[in-house]
Amino acid sequence: MVPNYTAGTVTVSVDNPVLAHTTRPSPPTECQVGGALSLVLRISRCAGVAPLRFTAADAGWRIAVSPPLDVYQRVFITALNVAGLAAVILDFQEDPSKRLRVGESVVTTFICIADLALVLAIASLAVYRGSARMEKLIRLLRDLQKINADLNNTGCKKMEKIGVIAVTSILLTALMVQFADAYMWFNYYIDEGYNWSIMIMYSSYYIGNYVGLLALLQWGFVTLAVHDAAVAVNQHLLRMHHVKLKAEETVMLEVNLSPPKPVVDCFTERHYDITPPGSDFAAYPLQVQSMVRRLAASYGHIGELMRQMNETNGTIIMAILIAEFLHLVNNPYYMFLLLNSGVSDLEAVVVPLCWIFLDITILLLIIEPCHWTQEQRETTKSLLSRVTVRLAPKSTLLARELNQFAKQTVLSNVKFSALGVLTLARPLVASVSL
Repeated sequence: MVPNYTAGTVTVSVDNPVLAHTTRPSPPTECQVGGALSLVLRISRCAGVAPLRFTAADAGWRIAVSPPLDVYQRVFITALNVAGLAAVILDFQEDPSKRLRVGESVVTTFICIADLALVLAIASLAVYRGSARMEKLIRLLRDLQKINADLNNTGCKKMEKIGVIAVTSILLTALMVQFADAYMWFNYYIDEGYNWSIMIMYSSYYIGNYVGLLALLQWGFVTLAVHDAAVAVNQHLLRMHHVKLKAEETVMLEVNLSPPKPVVDCFTERHYDITPPGSDFAAYPLQVQSMVRRLAASYGHIGELMRQMNETNGTIIMAILIAEFLHLVNNPYYMFLLLNSGVSDLEAVVVPLCWIFLDITILLLIIEPCHWTQEQRETTKSLLSRVTVRLAPKSTLLARELNQFAKQTVLSNVKFSALGVLTLARPLVASVSL
C-alpha cells in the first residue's frame, strides 16, 4: 500500500495526485430562533445547560455550538456532582440524630439518595451531552424551518408572546418554590445546631433540579414547534377539502408533479392563495396532486423529526419521569414527616403542596405538547380520508397520490416515547394519578 503524506492542510495522495485537495474545516451548523424558544435557550446557556453562541439576527437570534462554553459547563456540573456526593458522605458521618437529609431509617436514606441521584443524573445527562444535543437541535430546527417555509407557515406572534410569559412564569415559580424549601430547611437546621457546611453542599440538589427543568423546557418548546408544523399540514388539507377541480389539462407530464418552490402554491399559478377554508375555489387536478405530494413529504419529514427527538432525548425524559413519580410520592411523605417533627403547620403544608403543584406542572410540560402533536397527526388521517372521498373519484392520478399519502399515514405512525417504554400522552398522566 502506498502511503499518503499530509503537510499542513494539504493532503497529497501518491496513488492519485490528481485527487490532491485542500482540506478545509466545515462551517459551524447554525440556525435562527426567536420567541419563547430563544428565551429558554438563552437562560439555559447562562445556567450551563446549552453551550450555544448567540448572534443577533433580523428576526431573532442565530445560534451555534460553542466548544469553550461546553468545557466550562462540563466543569460546572462536575463540581456540582462532587458537592452532592460529598454532602451525602459527610451527612452519613454525622450522628443519626443530627443528619440533615439522609435520616435515621433505611427508607428515609433510600429516598434521599435516590432523589438526589436522579436529580444530579438528569442535570449531568443534559450538560455532558449538551454539545451533541445542541448540534442535533440546530439541525432539527433548520429542517423545521424548511418545512414551515414550504407550507408558508409563518407562526403566530400572539402565541410567541404567550410562550414567553409561560416560560417566565414557570421559571420564576420554580425558583420561588425552591428558595422557600431551602429557607425552611436551612432555618430549621441552623436553629437546631446542624452542620451548616453540609447544608451548603446540599444546595447542589436545587441547582440540579433547576438545570433539569431547563432541559425539559427545551424539549417542550421544540415539541411545540413540531406541533405547529403538523397544524400547518392539516390547514392545507382542510383547504384542499373545499377545492373545486377544473377540467383536466391537456398535458399531464409526471415531471410537473414534483414539489414546487416554497414561494409558489399549488392552488394558484403565481402567488399563495389566501382563500379561507370555508369557501370553495377552483384548481387544476395537477396542482392539487402537487400539493398532495408536498403535504405527504412534510408529513413524513415531521415523523422523522419526532423519531430523532425520541432518540436524542429519550434517556433524559425517562429519567425526568422517574424523578417526578418519586417526587409525587416523596413530597407528601416529607410533609407528614415535617408535621410530626414540630415544624410550624403553615410551612409544613404550603411548601410541600407547592412542590406537588410544580411536579404536576413539569409532568404536563412533558406530556401535553406531545399529546397535541400526536392529536394533530391523527387529525391528518381524518382530513385525508375526507379529501380522498371528495376528490379521488374526479381524477385517477390524484386518487393515486392520495392513496400513497394514506398509506404513509398508516405506515409512518410515529409517537413520542421515552426509550420506547412509555408513550408520552394523556393516558400516562391518568395512570400516574391513579
